[in-house]
Amino acid sequence: MAWWTKQWADPQWRADVDEWIDATLEEFEVSRTEPTQWGRTRLWSTQATIPTDAGQLWFKAPCPGLSAEGSITGFFNSINEQRFAFPLNVNMETGWFLLPDYGDNLKTLPSPFPDLWALMLQDFGRAQVELVGRDDEVFDHGMPILDPAWIMTHLEQQLILHAALPADHPLHIPAETAEQLDQSFQPLHQDAALLHSAGIPLSLDHNDLHRGNVMLPLEEGDPLRFMDLADSYWAHPFGTLSVPVRWMCDEFSCEPDDERITKVIHTYLEQWSDYGTVDELSELVAPAIRLSGIAQHGVWLRILDDADEQDMRDYGNVPIDILKNLTQPLRPKQA
Repeated sequence: MAWWTKQWADPQWRADVDEWIDATLEEFEVSRTEPTQWGRTRLWSTQATIPTDAGQLWFKAPCPGLSAEGSITGFFNSINEQRFAFPLNVNMETGWFLLPDYGDNLKTLPSPFPDLWALMLQDFGRAQVELVGRDDEVFDHGMPILDPAWIMTHLEQQLILHAALPADHPLHIPAETAEQLDQSFQPLHQDAALLHSAGIPLSLDHNDLHRGNVMLPLEEGDPLRFMDLADSYWAHPFGTLSVPVRWMCDEFSCEPDDERITKVIHTYLEQWSDYGTVDELSELVAPAIRLSGIAQHGVWLRILDDADEQDMRDYGNVPIDILKNLTQPLRPKQA
């Protein structure tokens, strides 16, 4: 068990959290109605809800490797308060943050359908376009960056890192396997070059965009609100399509080239019309999705940074499998 997951279970740590929460509530002139309700704890975060006279609040403590989530969320909310959550407080030292309850997410709707995904990606595309040009600011708020201009150099460095670890380390990749992977990555160089030459600016890649992370509007006419930016990167924006396409394949029992998915993607691409036609932009989708696995690999390395041996054994295969599957065809999320 990682040191932070042990800490999250410690009564004194939870008392410190309650003290921090109570100070925040006092600042907003809000009172508790019940004690903190602790929820699930996983290697990457622990969460709790706090019933108050102003509704339920939501607390999250991310693992050290993902501790910038609260700061990033607050920054994006300062740009568009309707599309992103408003942290009532963020502890910049620990990464703790406190959010209002924004109601129900899209998973609460009775069944998925293409128009719902189209609306979700339309709104997210608009948010991405609005965020363009803020590279320095997001870096200052702790958001990791992956630029197609140098992403393949980064990938090569990650392979070297895995190969250099001791042979008995759960994240070790044997030299022969690393060489084979490096050879298999050659088509990705072309993908990266195409994305770089196309001139689409970097923006928010949510990296975990599904219906459970999108909140229904609180009022008629409001846009959808996007939550859970723990895995996000500042990267090629079209990489954010990777998770939605996998979910749609699963929910519609279809392949990625299904007409329903294509129409949803076209709705998303229409938000980027300043940078090309839908047909032109469509050529960038598959390369961006293939390269998006590099961000997913990076998230897991950040989660496992300073984790203990048992956690390494439990989860070490995940980032390695991501690398092994980078050039494989896109599969449904449950495949």
